[in-house]
Amino acid sequence: SGQTPVDRQVITKTGEIKDVIITASIIDYQRRRVLQGIFHDITERKKAEKDILFINSILKAQYETTPDGILVVSPEGKLLSYNRRFFGTWKIPDEILKNYDFNKMIDFTLPQIKNSAQYAEKIGYLNSQPFEKSYDLIEINDGRIIEQYSSPLIDMNKDYLGRIWFFRDITDQKRAEQELKNKLEELERYKNVTVNREVKMIELKNEVNDLRLRMKENPK
Repeated sequence: SGQTPVDRQVITKTGEIKDVIITASIIDYQRRRVLQGIFHDITERKKAEKDILFINSILKAQYETTPDGILVVSPEGKLLSYNRRFFGTWKIPDEILKNYDFNKMIDFTLPQIKNSAQYAEKIGYLNSQPFEKSYDLIEINDGRIIEQYSSPLIDMNKDYLGRIWFFRDITDQKRAEQELKNKLEELERYKNVTVNREVKMIELKNEVNDLRLRMKENPK
């Protein structure tokens, strides 16, 4: 008759808890129909599965809490994975993301970018050079500045698996850098004005002393 595998935990004679799969079936034994149970120890497999789940949970938490928007694209141009930060950075509608089409996604994002033609050219270049890495600063029409890093995904056999993209909004950082630069330039101008004024005062004093000497007066 049919077999019915069931996962269970059992306690051994030594008190250990084991994960097992029990396969039960009814068989003929000595002219009687009896229930036969076969136990397969899957403790190590269960432990490995729990370890994998734990690692995946950590990776997923990191994936979603990183300050970077992350996008993974297959060699065929299909969206394999992305996190919420990526979605928020580019404000891409669900209907486009659900199509998993990288080219359609690019078509949506290009109008948001100041130098869209240059950016489109860079995307085309990376598509034709799958093993290239890339770093770019992207200026958005709404005033944001996005730092973009892209790298190929390569397995242990050096086979190309796709491309991963990282996007980070560094607008505040760039504004702070510009403010600091402006402040330094202002201080430099002030220093030059002050130094020039001091030089002029010294020159003027020397001229006055020279005139007094000519008039046979003692300088004070």
